[in-house]
Amino acid sequence: PQDPPCATGELCFARGIGRGLIIDSRYNRRKRANGMAAVDSQHWYTKDAQMKPRILELSHSQLVELMVSLGEPRYRADQVLKWTYSGTARSFDEMTDLPQAFRHKLAESCHLFTLEPIDEMLSKDEQTRKVLFQLEDGKAIESAYMLYEPTETSRERRTVCVSTQVGCSIRCPFCATGQQGFERNLTAGEIIEQVLYFVWLAQS
Repeated sequence: PQDPPCATGELCFARGIGRGLIIDSRYNRRKRANGMAAVDSQHWYTKDAQMKPRILELSHSQLVELMVSLGEPRYRADQVLKWTYSGTARSFDEMTDLPQAFRHKLAESCHLFTLEPIDEMLSKDEQTRKVLFQLEDGKAIESAYMLYEPTETSRERRTVCVSTQVGCSIRCPFCATGQQGFERNLTAGEIIEQVLYFVWLAQS
């Protein structure tokens, strides 16, 4: 199936990150369509000895494979995933039910999060927060976190509006992102990490 058109390069998640989990296969299909190599699901961690694997880019089976390659039992994958997707840990060191030596090994062997918040704006009513993130390759994207108070017709809710691209190919004259032009699609992990940042922020 074709991906829906996106005029802004952003995707809104009002009910969590479930929808983001299908992006990995779409990302691979785009890469194949453009003549690029897709992510190798069997030998992903040996492609480049200088590039650490990113936890958020790995499937469950790939994470299990990583744990085994580090000399750890397979159930460590579930422990790491629980900490990662609960939004309560921003570093391996904060995964307190893991052995300290294993946490150190994880920090040396792979990346947990790669987005760096470099600027933030808060609306006057403090209901909307916009964050500028720097990606690992130095490019920048924006995400927004919006709070909605309960009304007579709707419940209290929180919405995260995330970027799915760096730049935009539509080039609307009134939009700064459009004037930037399209640079690249984000990976599944980069998209999900935006949501997890605000999950962590809401709990902190």
